[in-house]
Amino acid sequence: MYQTVEYSREYCQSHRLTYDEAADVELVARRVSDIKQAYTQNGGVRPFGVSIIFGGIDGDDEPKVFVTDPSGSYMGYTLAVIGNRADAALEFLDKKYNTNLSMEETKILLAGAIGKTKASSEKTNIRFLEIDVKNKSSKLRTIAESSKYVQKAKDSFGE
Repeated sequence: MYQTVEYSREYCQSHRLTYDEAADVELVARRVSDIKQAYTQNGGVRPFGVSIIFGGIDGDDEPKVFVTDPSGSYMGYTLAVIGNRADAALEFLDKKYNTNLSMEETKILLAGAIGKTKASSEKTNIRFLEIDVKNKSSKLRTIAESSKYVQKAKDSFGE
């Protein structure tokens, strides 16, 4: 996975230097998917066995989310979940998510979805990356700041 993430970063830097603008999220997801797909067809190389969620804000100021899978395909989503027990998290989000949620409510909902992927005895540590669409700025919250939403989710959803 490290190689694909590093390639994504380098591609974004190269695109900015060449075109003096940020690369669209879909473009980066497509480039990584193309590389992953090529590795599935060449003998003597091992395919990348990883899915990646790409998220960001494009030039139209709209948030975008794309998921690449190990076969080299990619798809755009409103919400994306990958990994162990992703189906349980998606089912939970399907029932509870709506576009009118506040940031606070969304973080509680996401903590609840993450909780669906864990065995009940496992401790859940999360970190939220909050992106301000208007100011195009971001803040990575600490584990302590983010983890308080785990308890709020348990209180809200009876987990």
